[in-house]
Amino acid sequence: MLAPVRRGEATREQADERLSLLAVRQRLLERMPAVHAVLDEGVLRRPIGGKVTLAMIRAVRKELERHER
Repeated sequence: MLAPVRRGEATREQADERLSLLAVRQRLLERMPAVHAVLDEGVLRRPIGGKVTLAMIRAVRKELERHER
């Protein structure tokens, strides 16, 4: 069972549990499942987000390029 953890108030057990869950999530992300999508031109031309969104897109792109090698 997951315990709520507030910043600065985690027990060692809670911190270990959180790290374990983060490690599992990271392993799942590293497997990078294949995603196939069909986009219409409007999607490509529609402005979205700002600097944060662009940074996120660049991070995803970097990961994809790393896995293509």
